[in-house]
Amino acid sequence: MLQMLPIIGALMLMFSVFAKGEQKTRFFLLLNSAAWLIYTAMIGSTIFYTSIASIVSTIIALWKYRKT
Repeated sequence: MLQMLPIIGALMLMFSVFAKGEQKTRFFLLLNSAAWLIYTAMIGSTIFYTSIASIVSTIIALWKYRKT
């Protein structure tokens, strides 16, 4: 299962490119970052911190630009 996380992350990134709408794009980017966060945490990489920053940034963007 651990080897599937980078593939899932890459697929989410690909889906974000083809998604219609900014919120859908951000949602797929959030899923991409989550998959990479889990993967980097499991292997003990320092990119873990970059994934956290990406997730926080994406959540802020989802909240700031939400449709009301």
